[in-house]
Amino acid sequence: MFAMASRCRRCILAAELENGRRAETKAVHQIAGIGRRQDLFAIYRRCNQSGEMRDRLESSILATIQDSFLNGTADTSKRLPNTSYISFANTNGEAILAMLDEADICVSTGSACNSQDHAASAVLQAMNVPYARAMGAIRFSLGRNNTATEVETVIEVLPGIIENLRKLRI
Repeated sequence: MFAMASRCRRCILAAELENGRRAETKAVHQIAGIGRRQDLFAIYRRCNQSGEMRDRLESSILATIQDSFLNGTADTSKRLPNTSYISFANTNGEAILAMLDEADICVSTGSACNSQDHAASAVLQAMNVPYARAMGAIRFSLGRNNTATEVETVIEVLPGIIENLRKLRI
């Protein structure tokens, strides 16, 4: 059998392994790792885009709507890149939510586990956020499918909603 193997012709032109009888072995685990790295990079890039959209949303809201306040730290390195929790003093959060819903903008007034509770958030209470601000808290959550155009729509629509609700004292 050894004699037959030694008479085999070289049929693959590549690295000189086993005296030229076969090509080199590819590092499949490294190739797969490079592919996975690209997948993770795409996710990371979307997180950065969410953070940029969140920052744009926050800065515009806080600059254009009087008596609006960011709940939590302004240090973006210590926050999730896709979430913004803003209070609108002397404005009812449930009314803001309803008006934004009519404009096809989805937000929440707090955590999902307390969505049926119409009291001020326990977290905001623990942070000593005044009641008049805590009751007007809205959480904006951006996902990987949100676009800059949608953020601009919120920036355009929200000031009028807050102004109208404050006129009605709701």
